[in-house]
Amino acid sequence: MTTSYRRKPLPRDSRLDGPRLVLQSSVVALLAEHLPKSVRGVSHENVAYLGGFSIGDIKYATTVVLPAAITAPGGYETDAKSHRAVTQALCSVEYEIVAQVHTHPGKAVYHSDPDDELAFVKGEGFWSIVVPNYAGKGVLPLRQCGFHLYSRGDFRLLTLAAVSNRIRVEQSLLDVRQ
Repeated sequence: MTTSYRRKPLPRDSRLDGPRLVLQSSVVALLAEHLPKSVRGVSHENVAYLGGFSIGDIKYATTVVLPAAITAPGGYETDAKSHRAVTQALCSVEYEIVAQVHTHPGKAVYHSDPDDELAFVKGEGFWSIVVPNYAGKGVLPLRQCGFHLYSRGDFRLLTLAAVSNRIRVEQSLLDVRQ
């Protein structure tokens, strides 16, 4: 993996036990549908935010919010107005932002320096997901994506073993009938 868009080494998280992220299957489907973006036949990076809730050190992503963004083949830009709209939408249903998701061209799924510096949320336990190939192949299998956890002042890329143990997709329907 090349890290040519970084000034400092990429922090890693190899813990098999630690903070976890649960994505509802409907969230995965919506990301696969709405993240790929093309303008006049040219693929662009894109961004989404995941809303949901926390129970202990587990974040549950149940909702996808697509912010207003200026996109380009090599990046995207959001502003305070789009961030306010995202926050208001999630607060109206008493959800928190649990993760940000953005796409990269090619196979690189690590954070660049701008990804670290310009993240909408940088707080302990916040997730950032990078989807390769402009999300043209969707989000699954999860091991193709980069899962970064903000911890101790940095976004840390989870190893594949950590992703296998700490990230999962669950069905969106919960039937509690007896």
